[in-house]
Amino acid sequence: KGNGLAGAIITKLDEAATIGSVLDVIIRQKLQLQYIANGQRVPEDLHLARPNFLIDRAFKMKRETGPFQYQDDELPLVIGNTARMMNDQSLREVSIG
Repeated sequence: KGNGLAGAIITKLDEAATIGSVLDVIIRQKLQLQYIANGQRVPEDLHLARPNFLIDRAFKMKRETGPFQYQDDELPLVIGNTARMMNDQSLREVSIG
């Protein structure tokens, strides 16, 4: 936290076992996510943060290590009740890019 913070960059994405914790910090602190880096080569491995990629990556990591796999049309059923029960207004605002 501090004055003059323009945004955030997620680095070492290629080495991360999961990305849920870093996404949680970005959302809760209302940080503007600018870029992600998924390798050692800059600028080749530096990319604009795209919500669809991050969501896919977060769920894909879990699917690869889990004993079963959710189908795309089942995900709203799985997370819908949790989101409704949390009723946390601060999680409704996310700024990417």
